[in-house]
Amino acid sequence: MYKYVVDVQGKEILKKSQSTCSKIMKELEVLLRRKYKINTQFFLVGSGGNNMVTQNESGEYDFDYNLQVFNGFRYKANELKEDIRKATNEIMNKYHVKYNLNDVSDSTSVLTTNKIRTINNNGLYSMDICIVAQDNDMRWHKLIHKKTGNIKNDEYFWNEIPDSSELSKRAKWLKGKRHNHWLEVRENYINRKNMYLSSRDKNHPSFICYIEAVNEVYYNYYNKN
Repeated sequence: MYKYVVDVQGKEILKKSQSTCSKIMKELEVLLRRKYKINTQFFLVGSGGNNMVTQNESGEYDFDYNLQVFNGFRYKANELKEDIRKATNEIMNKYHVKYNLNDVSDSTSVLTTNKIRTINNNGLYSMDICIVAQDNDMRWHKLIHKKTGNIKNDEYFWNEIPDSSELSKRAKWLKGKRHNHWLEVRENYINRKNMYLSSRDKNHPSFICYIEAVNEVYYNYYNKN
């Protein structure tokens, strides 16, 4: 089961681990731009400022990143996913000795690193990278790799995330001093992650859980008003 990090020691470990992840993601952005001509921007799901990094029951930290591809729909989906996977593995190889990083796992919705040992050797963490793009109406789409068991028959496509165009505005409204419903969003988010984990649902990465949580809490108060 997932939980939020609350103790002082855990938050200190979290800060250092997040710094390492940010370094890796920044280098990935540069490599994608220079070598593959793909412009991207990364961000933590819910943003780091919202303190929404989770920890599983084994004490391992999960950093959930979105890698936004600008003008993502102009690329062939399969080529885009493969280029990003190869670039990510180049970064993993660069830091293989320092952080014991191996090639990422390619699942339906995310690229996942192996477990990384913290600097003080007192914990483990991993990174999930979800590839996303926005259309002209500001709706979010995630890149899907639908596996068939035969690589030649695999499907790659953009999947629109329902009710996602107003995400930033709704999150800002919920965090505002006048309303301040963000604790409810955090609770809803962690409950959703655990619900999908319990049902072995791998089609709802953290970004989907975040959008669903923001929308549900927002609509609860919107309907009341």
